[in-house]
Amino acid sequence: MNTNLVISGMFMEMSRGFINQEIEFQNQKNLNSTTDIPEIVKLNIKFTQFAGSVIFSISSLEAFVNLKIYDILYDRFQIDKFDSLPNYNVIKNNINEFKLKYSDKKKRGELFKNEKLTKKINKLYKCFDLKLLSESPIDEDKKLWNNLEKLQSIRNELVHPKPDFIESDNFKNFFYQTDTEFNESLFTPMKIREKLFKDTPLFQANQAQNVILDKYVFKYKGDAILEHNLLTSTEYNFVNVLNWQTRWIF
Repeated sequence: MNTNLVISGMFMEMSRGFINQEIEFQNQKNLNSTTDIPEIVKLNIKFTQFAGSVIFSISSLEAFVNLKIYDILYDRFQIDKFDSLPNYNVIKNNINEFKLKYSDKKKRGELFKNEKLTKKINKLYKCFDLKLLSESPIDEDKKLWNNLEKLQSIRNELVHPKPDFIESDNFKNFFYQTDTEFNESLFTPMKIREKLFKDTPLFQANQAQNVILDKYVFKYKGDAILEHNLLTSTEYNFVNVLNWQTRWIF
């Protein structure tokens, strides 16, 4: 069993789950549906969905890309099986040049540890004699690549947070998209993964079926006082509830 491939799939399942996140309510006073949830709590839930989706979707794509690069560099990818491809000789030469470039152990380590995901994707494209998605004149491709670069940057900020991240235009413009645009953006790594390996001699994971975790259920109890304290760090009184637009239950 290829553990790396399994882990890549696990990241993808978590990403799907967070993107399709649903809220399950537990009975409590003054809380029956999403309309009863204060805006500050909705924002908190959306951020949970956003952070989980970004981190796991990018991690899934990067795990898969790293695995394919590893297979090439450590002779686990058998290109000779694909000698029927019209550009077989070009691909074979590209792969040999790539292996020669990273024959040094230190260079290989730097490639896996320090190289950006987008650059590693381009290296795979070149290995398989594909037109770089980053240079495609097609609007759909441009949008995908642009979203991927944004997601990659935001994932890094979420993992290594800096004080000015939440105030940045990069974050605000992405986070405050419409729900349709938001979900479309978060599905970008899955679309990139599918597009990257289409019609190439690379393993193509089924993107649409065999989903184990189809949604992440957020069990929301809605303890109004605790909710207010955790999200606002202020005393639970009527004035503060008005200021923060949380729930008043008395």
